[in-house]
Order: sequence, then structure tokens, then C-alpha cells
Amino acid sequence: MVSRIYDIAKHVEENGFLRCENIETNIDRIFVDSEDLSVYLICLPINTVSMHQNTQMFYENLKQVVLKAVESYPGLRHSEILRIIDGARDEESALSREIKPKGSVETDNAGNDEKPSITQSQPYNGDHSPETAVQKKNRLLGSLFSRKKSGDDAGVSSPNGIMLVSTNTEEEIRFAINKPEFLIGKYAGKVDGLISNEKTISRIHCKITRENKKFFIQDMGSLNGTYVNYRKLAENQRVQINRGDIIKLSKIEFIVK
Repeated sequence: MVSRIYDIAKHVEENGFLRCENIETNIDRIFVDSEDLSVYLICLPINTVSMHQNTQMFYENLKQVVLKAVESYPGLRHSEILRIIDGARDEESALSREIKPKGSVETDNAGNDEKPSITQSQPYNGDHSPETAVQKKNRLLGSLFSRKKSGDDAGVSSPNGIMLVSTNTEEEIRFAINKPEFLIGKYAGKVDGLISNEKTISRIHCKITRENKKFFIQDMGSLNGTYVNYRKLAENQRVQINRGDIIKLSKIEFIVK
């Protein structure tokens, strides 16, 4: 949780259109999702109002708040928390790594040629018009800071797993991919991720596999296609996927988290 707080702060510091000085650091203004321990901060981007004199003051106030909160948990050591804080300040933001645009789709070593670089489009809306800078900014912020919905398919991504979260469905669909092989489709009882309310999804639409902490997606001969960052995969073609990638199964779009 501490690392996540500093990842968000680091991202705000680096993104160029929000300011750390406008982030609330009161303990009752830092929110944690009890479902998956995601952290949410409040930022009021008003240029004429600054809650902290400068970025350094913001980090110092945040540090004191975190250390004060640690006192409620006797099992936590200040030295360990300070190590996490110092490491978070020095390392590249994990959130920045997650949302870096992918220039290409990597494939496995099964003889498939590496594909040329691709340009990401805006989320599926019936056409493939280019995404503007404002649309991209809003989409990335939405995926980073939006409140997650809970449900039967809710799960937690971890260093050993990823999560697929739908972006264009009326009710959010979530699949936690945390096993070596994960099938997605509408064949109840035969797939791990069931999509039962979309006719264009095939019975066994695609398969996601995990190998050495890497994840690959493979189309299983679906009728309406599997797409990675808006590029359609050939039948049985397998490509590596990473957090931040856009996966589209027929009409349904997911973001990898």
C-alpha cells in the first residue's frame, strides 16, 4: 500500500498536467479499496491554490502521515517503511511503466515474426479513428484512478498474475489471470472466464497462458476475432501481453492490469 501511494505521487510529479502540491495528504483523505488494497488520492488541480509550498514539502508531509499511520500496526518497522519510501522516490514509477505506450506487439519464440510498430487507437466505439492527446490522457487517468466495481468475477492482480477489466460494457467484467492456463469464452463449465451475455463471443474464444512470469494470449479459432492493441491475431497466433495493453474479444474491450 505504501509503494502504491508513492507510485501515484511519482506519476503525478512526472505527468506534467497535475501537481503534487495539490494532493491532499490528510490521513482521512487517503482511501484504500478493502477489496484489492488499491490506493486513491485526492488531487485538486487549481493553480491558484496549493496545499503545500512545493513538491519537497508535499513529500515530507506525506512521509509523516505514512509514518504516523504505521504506529497503529506494531508489527511494522519504521526502518522498513522508510526503505520503501526512499526506494519509491528513487525508482521509476510503476504506474509510469504500466501506461507507457507499447510500440509493438511481442510474439513468442515459436517461429512467429515480430510485428511492426503499431499506433494505439481510442477505445472501441464502432470505428478506428485515431485517439487524440486529450482522449488518451482521459483514458489513462480513468484507468489509474477510477473506483473499481466489485462482483462475482472480482479478483486481485499480483506480481504473479494479471487482471482483465472490461472498459466498454454496461456491467464491468473482471478476470483474474493467476493460473498457468486460462480459457475465456461462453462455454459454461469449460472455460475459466465466462462471458455468457454476448452472442459474438465464441464458445472457447481465446486462451491466456503464463510462462516464466510472462503472459501470452492465443486466439482459439474464434469467429469474431481476438485483438491486442487493436491488431487482430491469426488463429492460434500467440503474443505476449503486458499491463496497460488493450485486449478486444469481438466487441468487448479489456485493459490488462
